[in-house]
Amino acid sequence: MSIKKRMVLSLVIVAFAGIGLFAAGGQLNGPDITESVAWVNGTPISLNELQKEIKKTRDAYAMQNIFHDKSELAQLEQAVLERLIERELLWQQAAKMGISVTDEAVSAEMEEMKKQYGNEAIFNNMLNNRKLSLPVFLTLVRKDLTINALIEQEIAGGIAVSDTACRTYYQINIDRFKEPEKIRASHIGIFLDENASDAEKQKALSTIQSLEQRLRQGEPFEVLAREFSDCASSERGGDLGFLTGGTLDPAFEKAAFALKLNEVSPIVKSSMGYHIIKVTDRQPVRVIAFDEAREAIERHLLDQEIGNGVKQYLAGLRQKAEIKTAMPRL
Repeated sequence: MSIKKRMVLSLVIVAFAGIGLFAAGGQLNGPDITESVAWVNGTPISLNELQKEIKKTRDAYAMQNIFHDKSELAQLEQAVLERLIERELLWQQAAKMGISVTDEAVSAEMEEMKKQYGNEAIFNNMLNNRKLSLPVFLTLVRKDLTINALIEQEIAGGIAVSDTACRTYYQINIDRFKEPEKIRASHIGIFLDENASDAEKQKALSTIQSLEQRLRQGEPFEVLAREFSDCASSERGGDLGFLTGGTLDPAFEKAAFALKLNEVSPIVKSSMGYHIIKVTDRQPVRVIAFDEAREAIERHLLDQEIGNGVKQYLAGLRQKAEIKTAMPRL
């Protein structure tokens, strides 16, 4: 797959994170009897679907130690609804233009996702956690690939980034390529609501203490993370990927960066609850060379150009569409 095609697909996934492949909207599971919050050319978007996406978005922010007050939450809810509306507009436009993808393309994408999860058992566990059947999942994959094909055909196909543009960006933004120390960490997280009762706090503490004891007895970290962790990273054995300082909950960050390679932390209390952390890799401070950064720079510049193109394209679709909203108080 070309850089541009990979980038277009990643743009769709990022722009509509959790809305496509990881949303089990009522439309695909049969009639949704929950309240509708918007209609796009007569097609409803359910409150149930919106609530799921708001929760996933808030969870993603929370892992970066970003929380929203009441006024910010209202803005977040509206932004998530707008993303759902935009995705529906693109899907309808693709259908109108007769754009489709082959069964082979859907199967290939599913196999690629299985590889990303490590093995088929972990992949199937993800489906179970998301309450997705395989047929529903394949329908969602097809929908996202179809939107990707629309963007490739209508917008991305005519966009190119030159080597000169990439080098100029690198030189102007050299400080961005000074990479701080990174660690790759996994964790087992037992989360607590901010208004948790004393009984709930004690239960969470007892759970994490029990897991700590099982780790000391030699049970594999990844297995316990998959089975017990409340974090979405449980599907990857607790793997959070590479982390940098200044982006995490302070208590979590302090404990994680103090660990040696392959060392497991004692129980850590953070704003989200309790954690046991393991560091699996470290990268020292460095400056990334242009040749190493070039593909990422090209992807970034393409992302900007295609992103602007998608915004303009959506603006045109909105002008012709009938969109109604009835945003409830969540």
